[in-house]
Amino acid sequence: MLFEVLAGSGLELSAHVAAELIDGREVFVVADGDLIACLAKDVSPLAVLEIAHRAPSRAVFLDSAFASDADRVSAWRVFAGISPATDLRVI
Repeated sequence: MLFEVLAGSGLELSAHVAAELIDGREVFVVADGDLIACLAKDVSPLAVLEIAHRAPSRAVFLDSAFASDADRVSAWRVFAGISPATDLRVI
C-alpha cells in the first residue's frame, strides 16, 4: 500500500523510506519527511498531533483508522491549526 501512496503522491518509488513508531503506530517517513504515511489500523489523536508537528509536505492516513467521523474531522482541524501547508489525505 505504501508504494501506491508514493506513486499517487508523485514521489519516486526509490525515495528513502524510514519506519518509525509514533504512539505505538508504525508510520513511514519518506524523503526526509516530505511525506509521512500512517497506515496503521487505528490512529490516535496523539499520533495525529505528532505528525502535524513535524509539518510534512504531505500526510496520509487510512480512512478506516479513525474511530469516528468526529476523529477524522479533528485530525483535519489539528493539521489546519499546526501545519496548514500540509497536503492531508485520507484514503
